[in-house]
Amino acid sequence: MIFQKKQEIREHNGAIYSIDGSSFFVFTSAADKFVVKWNIQEAVQEKFAIKMDHTSYKLVLHEQKLFIGSNKGELYVIDTVNRVVELQRKIADTAIYSLVLKGEQIVLGTADGTVYFLAADTLQENKQLSFSCGKIRDLIFLNDQLLALACQDGFVRIVNTETFELEHQFFAHEKGANSLLQIDNKLFSAGKDAHLKVWNWQSEELLSSWPLHYEAIYDIKQIGDKLITASRDKSIKIWKLDDSQIKPLQKITAKEKGHSHSVNALYIIDEFNFCSVGDDRRIIWWSCS
Repeated sequence: MIFQKKQEIREHNGAIYSIDGSSFFVFTSAADKFVVKWNIQEAVQEKFAIKMDHTSYKLVLHEQKLFIGSNKGELYVIDTVNRVVELQRKIADTAIYSLVLKGEQIVLGTADGTVYFLAADTLQENKQLSFSCGKIRDLIFLNDQLLALACQDGFVRIVNTETFELEHQFFAHEKGANSLLQIDNKLFSAGKDAHLKVWNWQSEELLSSWPLHYEAIYDIKQIGDKLITASRDKSIKIWKLDDSQIKPLQKITAKEKGHSHSVNALYIIDEFNFCSVGDDRRIIWWSCS
């Protein structure tokens, strides 16, 4: 099945860095410092728009609350129903690049390689770990305790969030690791070297490695039994996972009505639909239904 463009929104006045949402209602943050809610199916803006003091590289929607990290180290918690700021706190002196929630805990990764563990209800800091590894581009929980970090120095690090000890670290990507994804018990990593790699993270063993793009891969997502990769080379690629192999299914470029600049992030709606955002200021809804 081929993904085709269903809708396009081009209302931001700068590159779009992050997207998250619920079903066909999404939030985006961009270089114009606006965070906006959209109805993707109708290609219209909802009655929700925030002008931030600073650009946001990462936002996450969780239980009708929007968590927004700024490039000045500030964290905002927005009640999206009542459209009010519930909490606001300056966490770090450098940009927040990654953000994940687990239970009553928020975890942030910053531009200087620090991971902050915060109480979700107060934003009070419980712990911070510094790895001096440059930007921490992605954070994902592998299970209830173990947190994986994609680091600018090229390493993937895995931290126990109960003991705060570093349990695993292995070099994954030249020039930096950008995005992580876990499928079953395998860890997928994508990096600035344009490679997608698969790991047995328990043994720190590389299982497979594929050069999928011409430039950095910024995001990887699973959609049904397929993978999607988004790259600085302006393309989106769809892949079929077959045991330990990966097979190309579709390439979306400007010729296929895709993005004309770097594709920065992906958002999965369901197994038949996803959105992409990029430096060309566009939000695009793709569907194979």
